[in-house]
Amino acid sequence: MNIKPCPFCGSEHVRYYEITVMVYAVQCMACGATGAPRPAPYKAFENWELYIKEVAVAAWNRRVRKGEEEV
Repeated sequence: MNIKPCPFCGSEHVRYYEITVMVYAVQCMACGATGAPRPAPYKAFENWELYIKEVAVAAWNRRVRKGEEEV
């Protein structure tokens, strides 16, 4: 899954990381902007780490179109 550039500064120097135990987010290394933390699912299942990475990256990559309100 590709991580989009930072929506604030445009930097492509972004990383996916574990904030604390089983809580993940994407952060811009240029300006420090951080996407909303996404906790890993409580129910253990195969490939949960890949799943939560995709959820965190999808949250970071989400963009609100001009004139729309975020829900």
